Amino acid sequence: MTDAAVPITQSAVEQFTRRYFESFDSSIDVNGDQWLVTVPDGANTPFAGEELNLNCSATDAEVDENGEPLNPESSFFQQLVEDVSTESPLGWISVTVDTEGIQLPQWIAEDRIEVAEKAFTPYYDRTAVALLFRISIETVSEYQTELLRAITIDTQSSKPLPGLTDTYLNSTNVDRNRLADTSIEKTPEKVRDVLDEARNEVRDAIQPEIDEVHENASRAADRELEEYRQLQQQRIEELEEEIASLTTRIDELERTVQETTERDERAASLRERKELRAQQQDLEDEVADIRHRRESGFPKKQLEIRDRHALKVRITPVAATVIQYERGELDLTLSAGSVERSLRIGYGGGIGATETVSCDRCKATLSERNPLHSISTGIVCYECAVSEPPES
Repeated sequence: MTDAAVPITQSAVEQFTRRYFESFDSSIDVNGDQWLVTVPDGANTPFAGEELNLNCSATDAEVDENGEPLNPESSFFQQLVEDVSTESPLGWISVTVDTEGIQLPQWIAEDRIEVAEKAFTPYYDRTAVALLFRISIETVSEYQTELLRAITIDTQSSKPLPGLTDTYLNSTNVDRNRLADTSIEKTPEKVRDVLDEARNEVRDAIQPEIDEVHENASRAADRELEEYRQLQQQRIEELEEEIASLTTRIDELERTVQETTERDERAASLRERKELRAQQQDLEDEVADIRHRRESGFPKKQLEIRDRHALKVRITPVAATVIQYERGELDLTLSAGSVERSLRIGYGGGIGATETVSCDRCKATLSERNPLHSISTGIVCYECAVSEPPES
């Protein structure tokens, strides 16, 4: 599974919603998780003139008919995204680096190592494309899941940039005039080039959700097939009872034919016996057919049920943003007590460190779980530092 495709967080949903309604000069009164949004008449939105009660902690099933849930999977938020993406599906933003906004690597444990100085030197600009996908996972029967996922792909390397996706989600503005009349299908070549790669990454990221829906659908199909088997067994038993009843009646008629001396009665018994034998044969044929289909697993019915519970996964791009960001080097001056050490690593605006740093002793890559622990004798990781024998 990949972490390249970023789920839309509740914080991002609320920021987006606030910017959406503020772009129409709407008033927003916030009381805990409850929002009261008043949209002016004449606003260029489907919600013009409405007063909306939004609940940031509820699901679609938990609000009354006068309220709307506001969360990443709610139908109301999906409607907001649909409106914005229809009006302006393509945008452009530029991400620059300032000293205060520099993202320090997670392997710097600031409780032990202080960053005395930091400076970013940009060398060149790179281009990435952030794409917002709507994912629909459904069956013809009862299961349906709607998801939103965002992903950013570097147009040169075709590699996902999760850090830049977070930056994009937290800085996206609702601007209906940015590139109106432009559709995803008619986007610049840079967007088209990464679209398939992005869609594949998103599908990999949501595979657990797909598997979960598939398991639910498979269980539902198994239950339905078992119910059908039971109904067919019940039908066999009913038919066998009818056959037994007909057999009894046919035997009675057989005795009548042999014992009666009345020509008319004998003729009537023969006609009825013939009719009942034909009915009996039809019922026996039906029993044989059901048993034959049961032995082969009811293939036609099984195919019908499986088709009805088959998954349909649609991954649809609804918005794209071309991002220009800076790449360069980050110079860090690290200090621990009286010891200072300089370090230079690759860095990207909105991304963070683009290069790994290894421990000088064991050559292991520094990480949040195995951070930088000492700089007195070089770059020393936590694992090496704690395994040192105590000084005598």
